[in-house]
Amino acid sequence: MTNFQEWKEPKTRLKRKKTIDEEHLCLLTQEEKFWHQVLERLIALVRVLGAQNLAFRGTQEKLFFYGNGNFLKFVGYLSLFDPIMHEHLRKVRDKETHIHYLGKDI
Repeated sequence: MTNFQEWKEPKTRLKRKKTIDEEHLCLLTQEEKFWHQVLERLIALVRVLGAQNLAFRGTQEKLFFYGNGNFLKFVGYLSLFDPIMHEHLRKVRDKETHIHYLGKDI
């Protein structure tokens, strides 16, 4: 009976989509969605700064420093009201991610 249950278990998991691959795919999809939302916000910010003919960079190139420029200053302000950007800046601050799309080379 035990062997029969172990033999049938993968088939039932596939039907319910409860396999390890499905969970991994779900995590990847969530990560992809997060980065897509971050990039949407950053591109919108670049469009606004460009349309208003404002300078992007300042004397500092670090977040939350005096004189860091319009782009980084607005990213900081955006994180006050937007949970996606707040989470992104938390990951950057806690060094959970090395890719942040906030540097001058991007």
